Amino acid sequence: MLDEFERKENLKRLPGKSVIYFLIGTWLAILLFPKDIAVAALLILTIGDGISPIIGMSYGKIKHPFSNIKFIEGSIAGAILSALGIMLFVYWGYINIS
Repeated sequence: MLDEFERKENLKRLPGKSVIYFLIGTWLAILLFPKDIAVAALLILTIGDGISPIIGMSYGKIKHPFSNIKFIEGSIAGAILSALGIMLFVYWGYINIS
């Protein structure tokens, strides 16, 4: 699976780097934050991280200013779809705007 899904430059230095960072981030979110916040953070990580490269590689035209391999369209799609995912799974009834 590493040969198929891992970036080629990461295979030489640290195979499984993405999975390691994902698991550490998941563990820290669950450990440090209340359940609602941890769920929202994990949804953003999972949805945004999965969708961004797919949309960016398929439809991307504008290079991201901070990366040579990423596209703005992927970042925007990841942010929008992450927000939609959060709206489906996180309870918003306790938010007080006043």
